[in-house]
Amino acid sequence: MKRSSVFLGLAVLLAAMHLLWLGQYVVIGYASPDADGYFAQAGMMVRDGRTTFEPESPVQYIGMHWIEKPDGSFISRYPAGFPALLAAAWGVLGRDAAFWVNPVLASLTVLAVFLLCRRWTGDGPALAAAAVQAASLIANSHALNSDSHTSTGFFLLAGILALDQWLRDGRVWQAASAGFLLGMVPAIRYAEAVAGIGVALFLWFAWKRPERRTQIAWMAGAAALPLGWTLWRNQIHFGAFWRTAYSLTGESSLSLRYFLENWPSYVDGLLTSGAGLFVPLAFLGMASMMRREESRPLGALLAATTVGVTLVYCCYYFNTGRPDRFLMPIVPLFFLPAIMFLRESAPGRAFSAALLVLASLQGVRAASGTAERMGEQRASAERSAIALAWLEDNVPEGSLIVGDRQLSEQIHFAGKWKLADASLLSASRGRRFAGPGGPGGPGGPGGRRGRRGGEDRPSPMQEGKAEALRARYAGLSAPERSGLAAEDVRAWADGAEIYWAGGERDAEAASRALGMTAETGRIEMPGDAREERSPFLAEPFGEGTAGGPGEAMTARAMGPRPGRGGPGGGMGGGLGPRFGLSAETLVVRRAER
Repeated sequence: MKRSSVFLGLAVLLAAMHLLWLGQYVVIGYASPDADGYFAQAGMMVRDGRTTFEPESPVQYIGMHWIEKPDGSFISRYPAGFPALLAAAWGVLGRDAAFWVNPVLASLTVLAVFLLCRRWTGDGPALAAAAVQAASLIANSHALNSDSHTSTGFFLLAGILALDQWLRDGRVWQAASAGFLLGMVPAIRYAEAVAGIGVALFLWFAWKRPERRTQIAWMAGAAALPLGWTLWRNQIHFGAFWRTAYSLTGESSLSLRYFLENWPSYVDGLLTSGAGLFVPLAFLGMASMMRREESRPLGALLAATTVGVTLVYCCYYFNTGRPDRFLMPIVPLFFLPAIMFLRESAPGRAFSAALLVLASLQGVRAASGTAERMGEQRASAERSAIALAWLEDNVPEGSLIVGDRQLSEQIHFAGKWKLADASLLSASRGRRFAGPGGPGGPGGPGGRRGRRGGEDRPSPMQEGKAEALRARYAGLSAPERSGLAAEDVRAWADGAEIYWAGGERDAEAASRALGMTAETGRIEMPGDAREERSPFLAEPFGEGTAGGPGEAMTARAMGPRPGRGGPGGGMGGGLGPRFGLSAETLVVRRAER
């Protein structure tokens, strides 16, 4: 057996073992707040063949990542590329398969690292790079996080691999594969479209080879499938192909001011939880690659992509202080040039020793805290899975469930029940919402509070969101609003069963608002129920004091985490493994007909 075949087999085995290891943490639930914008979108694709919805009632739950269009319908702020992948798995293999999409792509990324590196570095160093990728805490964490960073990283790396192989072998299928894979990147995450600058540089060098020119048309045609669909969708929903949902929240612009604020944390992120010691060596390696004709196209592509993506995010307003998730897709791109530079600088046995030390240091550092973090993520997602399974077994499909944001965003994707916003039924003022004056005064649902404040600043919760929908509650006292909302709940149920699900301390308040009967049941959650209350949720149901009805439910959500824009400060730092349901028992009650 050839030596290269043995190493290929080892790389496949590494990827398979990586997937088996990730699999022990996979549950059919999620705790990421972003997940509702992806999985609910996928569910609508499967059930209805669409990605927008028109609200049926003023009490209807509307997730934080669902943005109101001028026509009053709602659309996810996220592009439809990743939801389309979820929908494909869901439609073919069932709903549970959607939760395996990210783990599978994360393990395929490990294999892709090996395949990209092996031609330039040799089999052994390529396998070392794949092992470092497999050990990465941030990559493994997001493989379970139900967001789009993992899929973006896979399609970007796989597209670059296909480009490199096409330039070497010149096969049409390689050109078409590269085009489709790279076209998927902006269909999944808009910001990474800046990688197109690197791709353009690569193709400019490839154009100098006449035999490759005709195949570029195949590449462009394949890229036009996902990219054209994305631009067409933007045209339909936002009025111009270059506009996105972020244009509705003022989050589309880049700024030098943001760059000056953000660049230290992004550089720190690259050097710590990112590619670490590989980064400075990689930039030296990219410079070296661009000096040689054979490696110049790939070197230019890697340099333009890594620098371009980093700069775009540095110039963007949103920064939690821990930007590693935004940089995660480009981390694998640093391994190849770093190893090439190391080989040039320390040939022979010195190279092997240096690479062993570098890979070991980075691998151990990247894997630090993995068991604890992955366990926390599984526990948090498992609570969502338990809640969903209990409700599916005990609450008839088509019923109406009144719940807080944390519960609703965990079960929204299932599409089995009408979901009502419990905060509107609170007889107190509740916590503030983000957006312009909502019912109950400034800070009510849809109330004004952009992340940085001011009329011309980004407002991730969207100023004016659901304001017209809930105009009937404007100016009412909290008890008056609660009574009117209770009437709207019954009207929307239209004869179907009405259930309330929430923390035990909120059960009596819910009973008063909706005339609940005795308990239908309790959903026991694993873990410690004495978790710290999150300032993000403010006060329990019926006890709030801030202006406007908010999500005044028991704090069963994320534990506070440090970081700019964390809990109580808008968006950001609390987006950790405890963002979902806590270990508090959920009480379920049914309303009298």
